[in-house]
Amino acid sequence: MGKNKDFWGVEFRLFLTIWVIYLFFISTYGGSYIAESAIHQTMSIVDHGSFEVDDYMKEGCKVSGCDYSFYKGHFYSGFAPGISFLVIPFYIITKAIMPFLFFAGYTQNQVATTIVIILSAIFLFSLFSTLTSVLVYKFVSQITKNKKHRLIIPFIFSFGTLFFVYSTGFYPRIVSTLLVFLSFYLLFKFKKEKSNNLLLFIAGFCSAFAVTIDFPQIITLGLLFLYLISFDRSKNIFYFLLGVAIPLIFLTIYNYMVYDSLSPSSYTYRARMTQEMSYNTLEYGASLPSLDKAISFLFSLKYGLFTYMPILFISIFGFWFGIKNKEYSKEMLLFLFIAIAQFLFYISYTVLDPCSFGLRYLLPILPFLIIPIVFVLNKKIFTKSVIFLSSISVLVNFLGTSIYFGCVKENLGYYFKTLINRGVSSYTLTLISEKFIYLSDLTKTAITFTWVIFISLIIYFIWKK
Repeated sequence: MGKNKDFWGVEFRLFLTIWVIYLFFISTYGGSYIAESAIHQTMSIVDHGSFEVDDYMKEGCKVSGCDYSFYKGHFYSGFAPGISFLVIPFYIITKAIMPFLFFAGYTQNQVATTIVIILSAIFLFSLFSTLTSVLVYKFVSQITKNKKHRLIIPFIFSFGTLFFVYSTGFYPRIVSTLLVFLSFYLLFKFKKEKSNNLLLFIAGFCSAFAVTIDFPQIITLGLLFLYLISFDRSKNIFYFLLGVAIPLIFLTIYNYMVYDSLSPSSYTYRARMTQEMSYNTLEYGASLPSLDKAISFLFSLKYGLFTYMPILFISIFGFWFGIKNKEYSKEMLLFLFIAIAQFLFYISYTVLDPCSFGLRYLLPILPFLIIPIVFVLNKKIFTKSVIFLSSISVLVNFLGTSIYFGCVKENLGYYFKTLINRGVSSYTLTLISEKFIYLSDLTKTAITFTWVIFISLIIYFIWKK
C-alpha cells in the first residue's frame, strides 16, 4: 500500500489530470504556419545537414511567405531555431515508420509533417505545459501549507489562462515558458539550499535555451541573473553564466551561418512578397511603447489579458500582498518585473497583429502572473471573486480550445456567438467533418460533451483515494 500511495502522489495525479485533458483537445496537426516553418527546417537538418527549406515548403508559401524567412535566395524557418532542433527525435521516429504508411493522395512531406506535429503536441508541448503546472504546484507549496490552495493555483493556470488553448498544439512559447520558469525554480531552490552548483548551471542553460526558442526571453534571462546576484554574489554565479553561454553560442553560430549576422535575424528576414515581386527584408521593428497597444493588450476584446483571463484582476492584489510578505518579496518583485518588461517589449513593436486567440506572445509571463493569487486565497473577502473570475476564465479558454482552429482575426465576441450558433467541438471532430464524414454542429457538440463526461470519470478515478 505504501508504494502505491507514493506512486499516486498529488504531483502525479495533477500531472495526469492536466495532460489527459490537454490530449483530448490536441490540435494544429492539420497544418499551421508555425509548425510547418519549424518542422521543415528540422527535416532539412536531418535529411541534408542544411538549414534551407526550399525543397520542403509548399509552392504557395514561396509567394505569400507563410512564416518562413528569405535570405540570399533561400528560405529558412522564420522562427528561432531552438524548436527545430528539439523536434529532431520526432522526425527521426517519423522517418522510421514512413515506409509502412499509406499516403492516400498526400505527399510524403505532408504526412511526415502531420506525424511530427502530433508527436510534438503529445510528447513536447502538452507534456511541457503540464510539467510547468507541476512546477507551479511545487513552488506554491513553498508558500502555503493549505492543500486546496496548492491545487487551485496550478488548475487556474492550466485551464483558466491561454495555456489551455496553446498547450494542445504546436506553439513554441509553451516550451520557452517551462524553461524560464524551471530556471527560476532552480535558482529559488539554490537560494534555499545553497548546496549544489549544478542547479545554477542547469538554470543558466534552461533560461538561455529559452532564448533560442523565443528571442524576447533574453529579457527574462537578464532579470533572472539579477535575481541570482540579489542573494549570491560569490563565484557561484559563474556556473550560471557557463550554462547561459552554451545555448547563446549555439544561437550566435546559427545566426552567422544562415544570416551572416551575430544577432537573431529570423524575424528580420520574414518573407513577404511586395508589389515589385521581391521580398521585403524587414517586418518587425521597435519604437517607444504605445499607449494604444497597452490598452489593447490589457482590455480589448481581441487581445486583452484581462479580457481573456479576468482572474488576473485578482493577481493585482496578489502582487500587493506578496510583495509585502518579507519571505517572498524578492520573488514577487521578480515576477512583476518579468511581466512588465515583457509587456513593454511587445507594446513597443511597430508591427504586431497576430491572428490568434488572445495574445499568445505573452504566454511566458502567465505562470508569474498567476502564482501571486495564492497570497489572497486565505482572505475571505476575495473568496467569491476568485471563484467567479476563475470560472469565467475557464469558460473563455474552453471556448478557445473548442472553437479556435487556426488563423482567426476575431475578437472574443466571435467565440461566444459561435458557441450560441454552432455549439462546441474539438479540432479533431472539425477535421473529421471537413475531410471525411460530415458531422452536424449538434453531433459535434454532443460528442464533445460525451468525451468531457468520459474524461471527468477518468479524473474522478485519478483522484479517488
